[in-house]
Amino acid sequence: MDTSSKSVLRGFGLGILLHLTIGIPVAFLCAGVFAARLGSDLGLSLDALIVWTYLAGLVQIPYLVPAILIARRRQQYDLAKGLAIFWAIAFTLSAACFGLNWLADRA
Repeated sequence: MDTSSKSVLRGFGLGILLHLTIGIPVAFLCAGVFAARLGSDLGLSLDALIVWTYLAGLVQIPYLVPAILIARRRQQYDLAKGLAIFWAIAFTLSAACFGLNWLADRA
């Protein structure tokens, strides 16, 4: 495997790491705040987590776009490409989940 492929894989791995360290804790924090504001019902917090999973592709914008721009500014284009690939896959999966749920509600 050449260095370009390794750098793209590092970018993809960095995207996963950012998602695990920033995205998921923010989801649980938002679910807790949501449940506390509307009454501490476990069902409400689970609903908030489900909504967050549908919007995961959009929620990643505040931390993935700066990471991609920083990688490009440092001329690490393959790392930025790996981050962009991760974001594209995450966004597509969250959009597909949202679409399937929307279609299931329509049936």
